[in-house]
Amino acid sequence: MRFLVTPNSELTSKAILTDDYDPVEIANNVHIRNIKQDLKHLDFGSPVRLYAIVDSRPPKTYTLLS
Repeated sequence: MRFLVTPNSELTSKAILTDDYDPVEIANNVHIRNIKQDLKHLDFGSPVRLYAIVDSRPPKTYTLLS
């Protein structure tokens, strides 16, 4: 599963599209650790919206990540 991370609600500003994570990595929160490292490296503000990309459809629901 891939994730789209964006600092705004319109998906128009800078955004990150993550690598593909397998279910075990997601269960162990590897994706969260990696995303937080990327946010720190890219100097994103907090919180951000984290969208799960499912079947290449546009994301509709999100989780706030701070």
